[in-house]
Amino acid sequence: MDVFSVSVLHEDGEERYDDIVSVTIKTPSGEISVLAHHHPLVTIAKKGTVTCKTKHNGAREIILARDSIFKVSPEGVMILTIGF
Repeated sequence: MDVFSVSVLHEDGEERYDDIVSVTIKTPSGEISVLAHHHPLVTIAKKGTVTCKTKHNGAREIILARDSIFKVSPEGVMILTIGF
């Protein structure tokens, strides 16, 4: 199964999560899940829980205290919470 990385940029720096298989977020249009090689996308991630499933059947939860910018690119996923 293909994997990708998720970077979260916030006031205190950057957190990076590797070996991610899928990311699920809430957007203004509803919930979406992103897999490796997803079409490029920029949207709003609504505040709350972002669920990242890992290669080894684990899960990581990222709590967003506010709405954030969610960007999918060939390099992976970036969540920007700074100044938004």
